[in-house]
Amino acid sequence: MNCVCKKDILLQSFNWNDWQSKRHLHWINSQLSTIKQMGINQIWLPPLCSSHTVEGYFPDDYYDFNSEYGTEDQLFSLVEKCNENNIKCIADIVTWECIPGVCRDKFNFNGTLVNANDKDGFIEELIKYMNFLNETVGIKGYRLDYIKGLGETNVKNILQNLNNSELVIGELWEVMNYDNGTLSYDQHSHRQDIFNFIQNTNIDLCMFDFTMKGCLQEAFYKNDYNHIAYSDNQLKGLGTILPHNTYTFIDNHDTGSSQNHWPFPQNNLIEGYAFNIMHPGTPTIFIDHIHLKELETLINLYHSNSNDNVSIVTCEHNYYLSVCGDYVFELGQRRWFQGEIVFEYNNCRIFST
Repeated sequence: MNCVCKKDILLQSFNWNDWQSKRHLHWINSQLSTIKQMGINQIWLPPLCSSHTVEGYFPDDYYDFNSEYGTEDQLFSLVEKCNENNIKCIADIVTWECIPGVCRDKFNFNGTLVNANDKDGFIEELIKYMNFLNETVGIKGYRLDYIKGLGETNVKNILQNLNNSELVIGELWEVMNYDNGTLSYDQHSHRQDIFNFIQNTNIDLCMFDFTMKGCLQEAFYKNDYNHIAYSDNQLKGLGTILPHNTYTFIDNHDTGSSQNHWPFPQNNLIEGYAFNIMHPGTPTIFIDHIHLKELETLINLYHSNSNDNVSIVTCEHNYYLSVCGDYVFELGQRRWFQGEIVFEYNNCRIFST
């Protein structure tokens, strides 16, 4: 099982309210030519099955593919068209047993009811379901929602028993380190928690880089680039140590969208995407941002970059400079590097080397 190709880009194809149209899967299908032209080759789909909640994160019957996002026919049509265009569909796998205020009593797999306290029985049925998604529906990968609830042992079991899956991405969203209510410069332990989960389960497991998201958005909120890297010029995110297991992102349906639990500063979205696209990890584009015209240029630069080597030259309070393969990336009001600018937005510049 391969974790990620060098030039993959993931699109999260839904926000918290996209269920409202009842035809969101059909809409995604109608946008596939544009998505492919943008250079995106992976799509994280909304929850696939019927749900007790309209957003899809309280599965009813895992095998009932008629959801608020669309019908079973619309889902199968979308996946088929994605596969024809070499776009991998990533299924959102929701497995929580208890969340604040709610606990499940049973899981329903096409009429097979599994008690919530029967963890082994649940994992057995879940593996069958995920293999069904791959072999029958055409799904090529999975996003494991709230991976902490599954636990390392169960995730390891799942990954060892998937038949043909090429990609599994976990969501481990832990509270970052704070000093008296202010985000700490030291996020080693936060990153280490994500690293340990990968090491203790399966080296092919990918993870969303919540550490880098938190540090990067704090750098823009506080105008302090010291949040990006440590004094030894190493990035604070997972991509520094496991670049091919890392998926970077700006926002998702929880952190941004109408929930807005932990949003990236809206005035710095372009700089954020430019940073992620130039630095280690597979970049994720959130559907709410797909209209940003600068993304086309940035994605073209991403695909044209001949190598993934990144070296941070300097990281100071108000200035950041790194060499990212064929390009030089600069943040700050003052322009120090002299070269041909291939992208510029506010205080962000990318140069060809």
